[in-house]
Formats: sequence, structure tokens, C-alpha cells
Amino acid sequence: LTGASCGGVLVAPALLWLIGRHGFTPAMWTGAVIMLATLLPTVALVLRRSPPVAAGASPLPMAAQRRRAMGRVGYWTISASYALGIAAQVGVITHLVAFLVPKLGGGGAGLALSVTTLCAVMGRFYLALAVGRLGARRVSCLNFLQEAVGLTFLLTGDTAPSLYAGCVLVGLAVGNMITLPGLLVQEEFAPADFAAVVSLIVGVNQFAYALAPAVVGILRDRTGGYGSALGLCIALLVMAAAIILVRGGRRSAARPSPA
Repeated sequence: LTGASCGGVLVAPALLWLIGRHGFTPAMWTGAVIMLATLLPTVALVLRRSPPVAAGASPLPMAAQRRRAMGRVGYWTISASYALGIAAQVGVITHLVAFLVPKLGGGGAGLALSVTTLCAVMGRFYLALAVGRLGARRVSCLNFLQEAVGLTFLLTGDTAPSLYAGCVLVGLAVGNMITLPGLLVQEEFAPADFAAVVSLIVGVNQFAYALAPAVVGILRDRTGGYGSALGLCIALLVMAAAIILVRGGRRSAARPSPA
């Protein structure tokens, strides 16, 4: 949960340090207490009221909006590609420290994780410019392929520079993987359908990536290493890159021109 933003730069290395200094259980208790101290006031002060209904909201029930979206090829290509891509990404990130510790040591693995998550933050800075020039589907395809190349560096790299280079490439794609589905829906669906379609895609993605860490772990246990698991994740990312290029029709309703 902290891997795609600034939390990954701070929380994961801090937990690694606490585990190394005080042990796993005290580190988890410390992390839980800090999370509660941060989250509970935020929920009480910021999330206590529901937002107002947006202007131009669809008169259809959300279930009807989702059924309408599921009748379009464009929805399925967005949903399927990101289910595959994010599953591969989460499977790798969950096991990244375990994969890197034998190669870089505990300190090196913590640094690599920080580099990965810092790059996840930095990757979002060029996203708007890239989407404006190429479109969200082409940028999504390039993002999938970039992460696949990063995993290839991790899979084949035996030296610290190649492993860190793989972490940089993976990290630059991580944050965009979460942001791009919403941009795709904004481009291809009516504004009134945005919440219904995005929530459906997020639900499918979460179901897919919930299984990914277990699949990666099972492959690792059965083969005695991460080679097969990383190879599978690379294949999933390449498949996602191909699927996302299938657009499948135009927007269901015209968006208003910007003022």
C-alpha cells in the first residue's frame, strides 16, 4: 500500500530498519500505532462528510452504468490490460525485498526499494505531457513495456548497477500504472459515467492483484528461485501492452469543450 507514492520512500525503509533493530513483531506494532495515530484524525476531520453530487451526474443507477460500460470492447481492454499489468506489478513489489536481499544485502535492498518508490513519484511528473502528445492508450502500452524491461534487468542482472537500473525502470512505471486507468476512462467515457466505470475497473484490478503475491510465492517455492515468477510477470506485462492498443470504439457521449 505504500509502494506507489511518498509513503514507499519513508515507510518501507523505516519498517526494514525497525525489523532489523527490534525484530518483526515490535516493528509491526510500532507501524500500526503510527498508522492509527495518523489515519484516525484524518478520517474524523476530512472524511466525515460525503461530497456533494456532481453537476451532470447520470440519472441511471450505477449498476446500469456499469452494464452499459461492459457492453463496450473499450472497457474490457482497459480492464483486462490493467488487471494483468497491476497483478504483475504487485506480485513483484511484494517480493522485491526477498528477491534483492541475497543479491544486495539488507541495506542495499532497502535502498533499492526507496529508489523504486521515489521513481514512482517522479514518474508522474512527465505523465501529463506524454498523455497529451500520445494519448493514454499509447502511453499505457509504453508504460507496460518499460516495466517489462525493468523486470528483465532484475531477472538477468548480477551486478548492483543493473539491479538498481531495473528498480528505476520499474519504479518510473509503478505510479503511472495506478493513474492511467482513470485517464483512459476520462478520454473514452462520458463524464457522468466516470465514477461507475472507474470503480468497476478498480474492483477487477484489486481482485486480480490480490492473487498475485501468492502466485509469485508458489512459483518461487516450486522452482527454488524467482526466475519463473519474474518471467511470468514479464509475459503478463507484454500481453497487457498488446491488449491496451485495442480501442474498441469511441466515447459514449461527447465531452464539453474546455473554456
